[in-house]
Amino acid sequence: MKLNDENLRIKTLLFILVVLLKFPVLNLPHNWDSAAFAEHTMIIYRNNMMPLTLNEIDIIHPPAIFEIVAFLYMIFGESPMISHSVILVFSFFGVYFTYLLGSYLYNRNIGVTSALLLFFFPLYFAQSATLNLDIPMTALEIMTVYYLVRKNTILYTLSGSLLVLTKEPGILIIFAIFLYLLIYERPASKFIKSLLTYGLPFIVFFLFILYQKITSGYFLSEFHVSYFQISLQKFLFLIFSTLGLFFICLSLWEVLLLFFKSKKPEIMIWKNELTLLIIIVFIYGNFLSMAYMPRYALPLLPIIAIFFSIIVSVIFDKLRYIILVGILFLFIANWYGYDCKVGSCEVNMEYVDVINVHRDATRYIESNFQNSIVLTTWPLSVELNNPELHYVKTSIRSIDFRCVPDFNINDPTLSKCKPQPDLKDADIILYSPHGAMRKEFFELVKRYNATLIREFHSDGKYAAVYRIR
Repeated sequence: MKLNDENLRIKTLLFILVVLLKFPVLNLPHNWDSAAFAEHTMIIYRNNMMPLTLNEIDIIHPPAIFEIVAFLYMIFGESPMISHSVILVFSFFGVYFTYLLGSYLYNRNIGVTSALLLFFFPLYFAQSATLNLDIPMTALEIMTVYYLVRKNTILYTLSGSLLVLTKEPGILIIFAIFLYLLIYERPASKFIKSLLTYGLPFIVFFLFILYQKITSGYFLSEFHVSYFQISLQKFLFLIFSTLGLFFICLSLWEVLLLFFKSKKPEIMIWKNELTLLIIIVFIYGNFLSMAYMPRYALPLLPIIAIFFSIIVSVIFDKLRYIILVGILFLFIANWYGYDCKVGSCEVNMEYVDVINVHRDATRYIESNFQNSIVLTTWPLSVELNNPELHYVKTSIRSIDFRCVPDFNINDPTLSKCKPQPDLKDADIILYSPHGAMRKEFFELVKRYNATLIREFHSDGKYAAVYRIR
């Protein structure tokens, strides 16, 4: 009972911390990929909760998070506050279950340290209130691992099934778990029993891709499959290099465990479970070598935080709190900055500046050129013509230059461009280095020899409005 009371206190404090620090950004408009996911969610909401198919959207992920958000829209109405709050809850789950796993594998101090390192890490902190899928995937991954090592098969099955229905790479975590069971479950009959016990997430994932095949003719979208269209030579190199590095690191870990044994013998109790975390790192890390954006690495952060906390606790026992405070200050110092000059800037809180300049620019156009046709690029194009993204209140006609055949843009995401207004009718250009294919678009702006009307700036981020005629 005492342990449960302590966990409840820590859970409450972590929840308050997460909500207080992220509350100021919960009502911001959607940014970059979260704008696309918000559009997906609204389609589900309008279609009475029916999942999307590849016939409707050419790039699509499993439906779990979209369905949850759409259901809440039905109850509370559509707003960024609702969708961002869903991600915030998953962010808290990621932090709290990192604490639980760290506490179980070592002690409560390790759990608290791991949880704080995770939440204050700039990438995790920034993503904790945006409608992307990587925070939910991270939370469900660490929940699945926790329930596995605690042998709670019902909650493992629930969290593992939600994991594979959140984002496709979640199946790699389940695969890593099976490798762990294969290594440590003896005799073979015990492994087979574990396979049946812990195999339901595989079946759930198979049913999802079978549903996509039946409804659209594809198991996965062509865009996702393209990540894995690599040569046999590269594939073999990735496999053998990963296996080699894995066994080297596993051997080093065994040596460290022997060293730890003399100082902290209790760590030997959880040697196998810690090996499970190493397996997950290498299986998922191998995937990142083929498909990578910074936020894709989020599922590795709880594991890295736990390992780092254990090593610091053992090697720098008396200095560990000083080191922790120093690292947290370093993380906080990198929440904001002026370094991001292009793209979404989503690796830290600089993404808020991108949202601010885009919002100012689109609202300026709405106030002064409401009947114009704006030539721009994604995501500014959808920020203008879709009020549900909460940049403008009324739809402004826009042309996504990537979808205009005259410009010969080779982008695999554009196989299902929506019909565009006639290019010759465009009279305004909206440019920002924080849009897609910014270099090509800037060359286009120069070609038009357009007249600059107004610029918008926020901590090094900017957007510019030009008049074509």
